[in-house]
Amino acid sequence: MSLESNIASDIVADLRESALSDPGTFLRPLAQALDHLAMLLNTQQEPSVVIYEIAAEAVAAYRQLAEDDPEVYAMGLANALVVQSGTQSGLGQRAAAAASATEAVAWCRRIPDQIAAQPTLAGSLSALVLVLQRVGDSGGALNAAKEYTGVLRQLANKETGQYVSLLGESFDRLVPLLLQAGDAAAALTATREALDTYQWLTARFPETYLPHLLVWKTKMAMRLYENSDHAGAKRLIADATQTYRHASATFAATHRIQLADTAENLTLFWLQIGDPDNPGYLARQCVHHRRVLVAEDSDRLWQLGVALAILAMAERRERNWNAAVDAAQESIVVFDALPRDGQFDRQRSLAAHELQQARQRVRNP
Repeated sequence: MSLESNIASDIVADLRESALSDPGTFLRPLAQALDHLAMLLNTQQEPSVVIYEIAAEAVAAYRQLAEDDPEVYAMGLANALVVQSGTQSGLGQRAAAAASATEAVAWCRRIPDQIAAQPTLAGSLSALVLVLQRVGDSGGALNAAKEYTGVLRQLANKETGQYVSLLGESFDRLVPLLLQAGDAAAALTATREALDTYQWLTARFPETYLPHLLVWKTKMAMRLYENSDHAGAKRLIADATQTYRHASATFAATHRIQLADTAENLTLFWLQIGDPDNPGYLARQCVHHRRVLVAEDSDRLWQLGVALAILAMAERRERNWNAAVDAAQESIVVFDALPRDGQFDRQRSLAAHELQQARQRVRNP
């Protein structure tokens, strides 16, 4: 453990002894110290049974306090339950994690000052969305995500900037859940709000939020296209492509994952609408970023295989037959290096199809 963790652990040990003899005085500081220690350890190491036991002890202490005075201690108990939920989720105890997050939200609703409770409620709902998704309760996750975004709308202050970034991040959960539920209209509205939020953030903090704005411009173009506004989608995707050219040069070192994902999505969009000029540049950018990311994390190898297959499609669209062959062949090599468990059969088949098509063009241009 770090020096800070050792100090926090020593404080907990001292307060445990004191609470045994004088719980009226020391149970509250013990609960706070336990909660702090659990949060601290969760940021420094992987979830473990030891951290869970500390988090559970914090919950038990706060529960005892809240039973005597729920108005005062409901917020502390809710926070402790969120920490416990995160630890349980990290240990694979998904049902227990969902129960802890659900109880945290319930305690938030018991806090008399609901305005003061909003930050704690937001944290509890955030935890609840994640664990409900993990247990497969998409309906419950959607309801929690809607409320989470709603609470952050009330908290977001565009004069100080407080909570605005969290509001933007909330749409990363809400929009996919809306699309999964088949609510295209609500997904379009939420995507537009996300885009507006990131435009506000980017205007003030471009070095941090421009890559995120780029992601949401691309998503908004997709939503417009899905809703038959093809002209609006093309205008926005052209703007996103220009933004990408700037962002790729400026933010590659700090936002490479977002740039790779965006280049891939932009490529697929241009391929879908039949543009002859943009796909190759964007696909090559995506492959470049994926290669760098794979060098840092070999678990991303499959993403490089996908990017190469898409590059083969783009090169073929631009009539670069030999380049298409090279990209498709490398994609197949990548997928052959992955475990043959059927997970990537579709992507490998795509690469094989592109290879066949490109080879035919090489023989018969």
